[in-house]
Amino acid sequence: METSTKTKSAIKLEKARKMYIELHIHQKIRRDFALQQISEKYFYSIARLKRLLPVSEFEEIEREYLEKEKKGIKKTR
Repeated sequence: METSTKTKSAIKLEKARKMYIELHIHQKIRRDFALQQISEKYFYSIARLKRLLPVSEFEEIEREYLEKEKKGIKKTR
């Protein structure tokens, strides 16, 4: 049975989100460069990606990641 188009685009968007988190947060690549790479891989326009991947959503993820990272550094000292 074939997956619907809506489901395929939701899966594609989820992959784009994961790639954004990996590039921007973990690899410390600037947001505009991360969006450019995602745009090339998943064939989204950068304007559309900015709408689909709002900054506020990722600022929270980044903040949580940095807090966990700081706690990890304090524990190792």
